Amino acid sequence: MSEEYWANSQLSIVRHYGRVKLGGYEYIIVNKEGKDIFQCSAEAEKEGRAKAIEAGEPADLCRTDFVKYYKKLGRERFLEVLKENQYTSDDELKKIYKTIK
Repeated sequence: MSEEYWANSQLSIVRHYGRVKLGGYEYIIVNKEGKDIFQCSAEAEKEGRAKAIEAGEPADLCRTDFVKYYKKLGRERFLEVLKENQYTSDDELKKIYKTIK
């Protein structure tokens, strides 16, 4: 879910914790490369940066079991496939992601 959707909703609480559990699934903030917020924070600290994800950079909320597909396909393609198949079951969606090169 792109930041435009979650940041101004009840899910905005996730910006304080980095992750949230909802409906039995865990969601985590990822950057445009699919690195989770905790990885980004560690890198930022090591490099002396103040923010894990800089302002203006995508900060998407991704279900943890879909992060590997996000990384594999890249942000734009991942979200495109998700939008095209938004009413598809989780298992079917995973099959679709696995077939994409």
